[in-house]
Amino acid sequence: MMRSAKSQRIFWCLLPRFTRYSLTLLLSAVMLADAVGATPRNRGLQIAQQPGTTQQNATRAAAERVFQEGRRSLIKLIKPLKSK
Repeated sequence: MMRSAKSQRIFWCLLPRFTRYSLTLLLSAVMLADAVGATPRNRGLQIAQQPGTTQQNATRAAAERVFQEGRRSLIKLIKPLKSK
């Protein structure tokens, strides 16, 4: 009976350490598999097509116009405050 109690005590003392090492090993394996799985295995990888440059230029020009208009409006608001 004493031997069984001693064995149980050793088991319960080593269980947290065993659990920690097991979880560390499991997470390391998952992370390594994820990192290795990120490389393309097939050479037929296709890249998504970017929108046409004319659409990008039109969007950029519209954004620039709105920005400049807002800037002019802000300057008009600030000028009277500076003169006071």
